[in-house]
Amino acid sequence: MDGIRDEAYVNSVREDPNREGLPHAGTNHGVYVTFDDGEWWQEFYPGLPNVPVTDVIPEHDELAMASHGRWFRELDSVGPLRQWEGGSGGVPGTEERDLELFEPVVGYGLGGGVVLAWWVGEGVGSTEDAKQDVIDATGLVVRAIEPAGEGEERERWNGSALSAGTGLKRVRWALRGLATHRAPLRHALWSSNVYVIMATLFPQSIPSRADDHGDLPHIMKFSGGRSSAALAFLMAENGHFRPERGDVILFANTSAEHPATYAFTRECKRRLEADFDLPFFWFEFCTVEDASRGHYVRRPSYRLVKDVPIEEDPLGYRSHGEVFEEMLSYQGMLPNPHTRSCTAKLKLHPSHQLLAEWLGRTVGPGHSGHYADRSYVTPASALTRYHWAGGKAPAKAYLRRIAYMTEQPPSRPMQRWQDYTGASLADHIHDRHAGPARMWGPNAEMHVTILDCGLMSPGALLGSCSDPCSRRVQVAGPAGCAISRRASAPASR
Repeated sequence: MDGIRDEAYVNSVREDPNREGLPHAGTNHGVYVTFDDGEWWQEFYPGLPNVPVTDVIPEHDELAMASHGRWFRELDSVGPLRQWEGGSGGVPGTEERDLELFEPVVGYGLGGGVVLAWWVGEGVGSTEDAKQDVIDATGLVVRAIEPAGEGEERERWNGSALSAGTGLKRVRWALRGLATHRAPLRHALWSSNVYVIMATLFPQSIPSRADDHGDLPHIMKFSGGRSSAALAFLMAENGHFRPERGDVILFANTSAEHPATYAFTRECKRRLEADFDLPFFWFEFCTVEDASRGHYVRRPSYRLVKDVPIEEDPLGYRSHGEVFEEMLSYQGMLPNPHTRSCTAKLKLHPSHQLLAEWLGRTVGPGHSGHYADRSYVTPASALTRYHWAGGKAPAKAYLRRIAYMTEQPPSRPMQRWQDYTGASLADHIHDRHAGPARMWGPNAEMHVTILDCGLMSPGALLGSCSDPCSRRVQVAGPAGCAISRRASAPASR
């Protein structure tokens, strides 16, 4: 094997699954690679310690390397290797070029960022004036990456200081700075008036496992951060959201968000609705009174809210901890490592109730609670039922805990989708006689959930979780696309 030194015994050879003629070899003295199907080998990644490498596995955009009982290392973003066309000596086909940009791997979900790689030849000269720009289709610069000054630390989260010198270079951009930018992005490298523009950083289509998945309503849970905003706008700009299909974006207000989060989410909502006619709803957890086994009790529900504070509009959102306080008063315990109180009670359960009515194509959330104009759940009645159920807490402590909940309205009146969105909803047919869709069992309403799940391969299994009554399966795809359904659990467990 020409190029591999005589004492480097070869332990394993594996070919890259994404490019023919690109094998990797693990030897007793590191890793070797060949770009011409084994005609000439060269040492790969000289920074490795001089230890035996017993196995190498190229998969997706990574190369895993293992030494028997000594260390394990994974080299990510090996895409440039697949684009090299080097001959003998290992020069990556760039001898005649000063600058060469390599096509980046799409960062699905936007959580892990994108690695930008390039080759700087000897003809470029000094790279002190080098700069890498991320630009959109109109030429607008949305991110500029420059060399760090002497003694200057690179940005902690972006890790985006441009390295100087010649040879193969790369930088990881965490996609910060996108925020609400919608145009397709490209990246360009500039140095001494020489520049190259490369490909887009977002997929133009989302493949599905089944033909009918593309016709299912797409639901996105908006977190209020930049990552989910970038995902929402990029998907909308690339036509991955279709309002006529029943697509919708949901934001769960916990009433404890930072003021800047409310302002940012409000701006995103208004732009997505105005530019793409995409419904974007804010909702909150709440409790209502209802009859249960001959008694009136409080049960969890939800309400739609407008994107203005409740101090300005009675239908607006709460922002001083009221929703969180009501959840604590209802549940009787603080969030802890053993229960996902905030996620389950304030986000997941209310969103399931909302989606049942949205997917059922109702005119809006139906009346929740009883219809009487008075409250039946008083502190005294609640305490009596608590003791009847075997509660052991002192009466004074229990009354203090439920005080806030029993002060809330006993019901939530019917609401209309159209009153809480700037989208037209013209293509989403509603029927005032329709009821909530089934979200449980074999006939559950199918829909696609868009998740921000980092760098995922198309069609990879995201995971499943089980409880005694049901199972929820989500299958992730590009850009965090997931097919969601609740199905009945097996009879025996």
